[in-house]
Amino acid sequence: MPGLLDEMRDDLLSDESQLVREFFVASDRHTIYRDGGTRRFRYYADEHRDLRNKLDLLAEGGFVICAGPGEIYRMTEVFVHLLTGKGIADTDY
Repeated sequence: MPGLLDEMRDDLLSDESQLVREFFVASDRHTIYRDGGTRRFRYYADEHRDLRNKLDLLAEGGFVICAGPGEIYRMTEVFVHLLTGKGIADTDY
């Protein structure tokens, strides 16, 4: 799971708005996903072995929650803080 957590942390830290919390799971980079313009991170099942099982464990621990149809998840603020040392209170917004 370290590779997934590292990628999540990197995504959070590179997000200029510091507000993106949702992500979706795609089978591979060829998957096309369109929604109403909500910014989300993407994680690919073919790049993270047992990705769905890892997400199940994160959900059971209360770190991510289901946020919509399909495989859309939201990271909790506690999880964001654990990954980055920052939370919503640290943003400029």
